[in-house]
Amino acid sequence: MPGSQIQIREIKLADAQDVARVHASAWKTAYRGIVPDATLDGMSEQVGAPRFSQRIREHLDNPSAFPFVVAIFDGSIIGFAHARQPTDSPPEFDCEIGAIYVDPQAQRRGVGQALVREIVKSFVVFGFSNMIIWCFTGNKWRSFYEKIGGKLLPVAREKEISNKKLPLAAYGWSDLKSLVKRLG
Repeated sequence: MPGSQIQIREIKLADAQDVARVHASAWKTAYRGIVPDATLDGMSEQVGAPRFSQRIREHLDNPSAFPFVVAIFDGSIIGFAHARQPTDSPPEFDCEIGAIYVDPQAQRRGVGQALVREIVKSFVVFGFSNMIIWCFTGNKWRSFYEKIGGKLLPVAREKEISNKKLPLAAYGWSDLKSLVKRLG
């Protein structure tokens, strides 16, 4: 799956079911042992599709929305990412990737980099310069952020899922123009 064959495009309402499939599958693979099993076992394409339909509809109804993109290979959605205004982040960060997920079958093939590149290119066009990404501290894929130049920040917060508080770590980038070049 060479990176040049991966297409990145803005999300469409019709993508909700495929995005829910990628989301559930990525969470079950990446967060087993971090997120309570009952939560992961309850995730599915069918359960997530209505929620993603609503989020996509809200995104499409907002002309000033941050990017929300999907990665497509061979006609199928294999990943997605969305950006947002930073939440509960240090004030120097003016943009945030709120979610990035790749189908486990497509990981380690440049999909994540292609998604980040597209989001960051949009950030640069809009004049943003300092990006943050939050992730579970136990996430085995944290090294991806380091590989693309993210610096582990001396900040932390928690996310509550199924009455369990899970620690989050943050990675930051202070030069998005350089990041775009780095990602090709």
